[in-house]
Amino acid sequence: MNREREQLSWNYAVITLAIALLILASTWVDRRIRNQLQADVQQALEAVVDAERWGVHSWYQQQRVLAATLAEYPLIKQSAQIVPISDQLKTDANQWFKRMSQEQYLDYALIDSKGLILLTNQQKTLGKQHPVKTQAGLLESVLDSGQTKFSQALPQQNKTHLNYDLYLVAPVSAPEQQKPQHILVLRLNPNTIFPSLLRKPFLGQTGETYLVDAHGLMLSPSRFDLELQDLQILPDGQSSALHLAVRNPGVNLIQKTSQTQTGNAQNRPLTPMAAQLAEGHSGARIAPYRDYRGVPVVGAWRWDEQLGMGIATEQDASEAFASIRQAEWIVYGFTFFGILLLIGLSQAFRIKYRRLKEQNQVLLSQEFSFYKVFNSAQDAILILDQDLVQECNQAAKFLLKRDSADIIGQSWGHFSPFNQPDGSISQQNFQQKIEQATAGIPIRFDWRFIAPDGQQFSADIRFNPLQLDKTYVQAVIRERHQDIWT
Repeated sequence: MNREREQLSWNYAVITLAIALLILASTWVDRRIRNQLQADVQQALEAVVDAERWGVHSWYQQQRVLAATLAEYPLIKQSAQIVPISDQLKTDANQWFKRMSQEQYLDYALIDSKGLILLTNQQKTLGKQHPVKTQAGLLESVLDSGQTKFSQALPQQNKTHLNYDLYLVAPVSAPEQQKPQHILVLRLNPNTIFPSLLRKPFLGQTGETYLVDAHGLMLSPSRFDLELQDLQILPDGQSSALHLAVRNPGVNLIQKTSQTQTGNAQNRPLTPMAAQLAEGHSGARIAPYRDYRGVPVVGAWRWDEQLGMGIATEQDASEAFASIRQAEWIVYGFTFFGILLLIGLSQAFRIKYRRLKEQNQVLLSQEFSFYKVFNSAQDAILILDQDLVQECNQAAKFLLKRDSADIIGQSWGHFSPFNQPDGSISQQNFQQKIEQATAGIPIRFDWRFIAPDGQQFSADIRFNPLQLDKTYVQAVIRERHQDIWT
């Protein structure tokens, strides 16, 4: 039984070690898969933002060429040479603007080198100073270089708040190679002017790319404008472009139970992405952070010195890492079932041990009963394995006049004289009889024994085969008080 208990302990130790190794292996595999999938997510984000950056650059060059072309339109050049401008020329210019704007531009203005508006479709601003004049050095730079420039997010004071606008500023060439003195300013419509590339969900259902200025102001529309309006973050019908700062609200605004916001929105910190762009840095982050909706996202961003703005691509972390969660379900699912299997094996070993213990108790009980009967028998009994005594009862010790230590382990010949009364050699005679009994044939015979004091006595012997783990011989000995050989 001790052997089975030791084996059970070893089984438990092996199973415990196997469970520990399985958990370690699953953790290692999960970490490798997570690292690889996170690297894939970051690579995808960076690939998209770089592609979008190239697309925005192409769009920017096209817009510069278009603005320069419009600045050379005969009506514009004629207006720049005739001051004051006639009403007919103003009417013709306004009709021209309606035809060519195609909702890309909100308005136009022809201004002089001092920033005064000479011609525009917004009649109430005629003769006033154009907002682009507030950007230091912009007009001088355009007139000196003769190059079209992009002016972004210029604050325009209103009665209640600041308005932000985006402009393309193009010089109007002067005759006879003179230095330009007039500028065409086109106010961009942020909801239509930016390339459709920005509005396509390249990354699942939640991925988006948008433009951000150096102050964290969103320059292009969010793809979630309708959602932001439903949440009353934006007024109905208002675009996020030029109206929404990319700041962390501190809570997930999309979750209906988490819409409570405290404090002034302008005092909230920029999101980690916007804060990096405000410092002119590019980067990527796969550790989830809150975006302007308060939703945990991952993203990549690039600051572009030529454009003077940042380009960001973000995706909800829940969607970006969906494949990681699936992989974890698979890995830990197999681990869980593996542990269940090992626990099942340990349970099976425990049940087996319990049954062995119960069987052992039954055998011990039977053995006790056997020894009780065995020792209380009136006849002397020896259990033989070939010619060696394996067990003896009390009657055998009394008959052979020896204690158990001088009986068990001794050969049959140890208790017999060299010859039997019929002249046969005791050892050879006994060998024939033990072989017959071992073969399964009961046998009865007379035998002469010798006591330790040299006295001999006769006995009636019965050999019966006894089948246990192998065939033994049960020798039942009854002393004859009358010697049959005399």
